[in-house]
Amino acid sequence: MRKKEIVSRLAEEVQNEFEIRKLERRGLENQWRLNLDFYNGKQNRKINSFDKLADTNKQFYWQENEVFNHIAPLVEARLAKLGEVQIEKSELLEKSGFPKARENVSMWAELTGTGFYKVVWDNENGVVVGLDEDGREIKLGSAKVVSVSPFEIFADNLAAPSFNEVSSLIHAKVCDKKLIERTWGVKIGGLDTSAVVIERYKNGLLTIVCEGQVLVNEPYDYLPFVRQTSELVAGNFFGKSPVQRAIPVQRAYNSLKNRKSEFLARLACGVLAVEDGSVDLDELEQTGLAPGKIVSYRQGASAPKFLDAGSIPTELLQEEERLLNEFKLITGGADITVDSGKSGVALEILTNQDNRRMTRPIASLKEAAREVNEKINYLGAKYGKR
Repeated sequence: MRKKEIVSRLAEEVQNEFEIRKLERRGLENQWRLNLDFYNGKQNRKINSFDKLADTNKQFYWQENEVFNHIAPLVEARLAKLGEVQIEKSELLEKSGFPKARENVSMWAELTGTGFYKVVWDNENGVVVGLDEDGREIKLGSAKVVSVSPFEIFADNLAAPSFNEVSSLIHAKVCDKKLIERTWGVKIGGLDTSAVVIERYKNGLLTIVCEGQVLVNEPYDYLPFVRQTSELVAGNFFGKSPVQRAIPVQRAYNSLKNRKSEFLARLACGVLAVEDGSVDLDELEQTGLAPGKIVSYRQGASAPKFLDAGSIPTELLQEEERLLNEFKLITGGADITVDSGKSGVALEILTNQDNRRMTRPIASLKEAAREVNEKINYLGAKYGKR
């Protein structure tokens, strides 16, 4: 078999594996996208029976359909707590870009359940230490840590509890075609300015393909990824986000607030009952009942009157308070320091309870930092003294 045919088949094999893994985890991606929508305030969304994201519509034109976003501040409160976690000081971590990557990975972990660090050796931005015999610069590289979205990571075993149980991993990302040509010396055709680069780590071989072309196919002895989770799930490679738990509560809260708003509108504007044919309905519907408005009705007919709308049920108010408390209970994102109505002892108890809910994401962050540091040391020992 010709070398060109072997290369072509290899590119096709990697592409096919990528497509299969995309289908296998489509349900997970839909949940992640729904989490992101709810965080960004697009909360009139659901996963429909066709396993796709779709907007939910009003049943009646007059229904309120506003969003009262409590998920965003709760996530931001959790991220603030993660930002305060002290990591063991390391000059290598600081120089590698870990602090910035930590912010992004923690955001991905809180919103989708999982974020990833990628630790690579960067020669391009290294320090110039001399010139070679042709007068070209010799650079001493350094380790670089970047954040990777879970949307870009595809494991062959979604039930694997860690990287140790994954036999094949794909990192697929969109890259500028000029960057691809500059990095690998391969020109990718087509009208688009970007293309998907697929890195496959399998059986000790790193294979990188793009648009049917093999860019790299060489042995590797190092997997550059580190995982950070918000909440580990037994028998799952990807973690779970507190946003997923909060979505049903947020939906219930939005519905309650909208029904309450409709109730208040009825109380304020009233619902007018008129005898059929006694008034000009078109005029009333268009202009309503302005203060001082004169309403004429047919002689002999009953005068228009407002229906008794009653008052807001106390159960509605109680349910609103209960849902707000449930937000705090299930996410660990409460800002209890501003609750001046509680005693010092009660605040301390609530603080301890809130901190315990953050124990696992904090532990995952610290473990991820330790693993990143180990990988930086490994790369430094391998490439740093060349």
